Amino acid sequence: MRDCEVKEVYFVDDGCGGVFVITASYVVEVEEGTGARLQSMIETFVVLDRTDEVQILTSEEIPAAEQRKTDLK
Repeated sequence: MRDCEVKEVYFVDDGCGGVFVITASYVVEVEEGTGARLQSMIETFVVLDRTDEVQILTSEEIPAAEQRKTDLK
């Protein structure tokens, strides 16, 4: 059972009438590590507006950046 493959499919609205299809595949044996990391990446996936500035943030910088974005609205 440890080598059974897990497949997850997520659908994320692109905000323009389309959808992103995100698939994750891994074996059950690595679910706690790889599966958890994939889940975290998918949960934080964000579709940017064409006017959004692209930045690479560390995990410590993300809460502050989210707050600044909320403050600008």
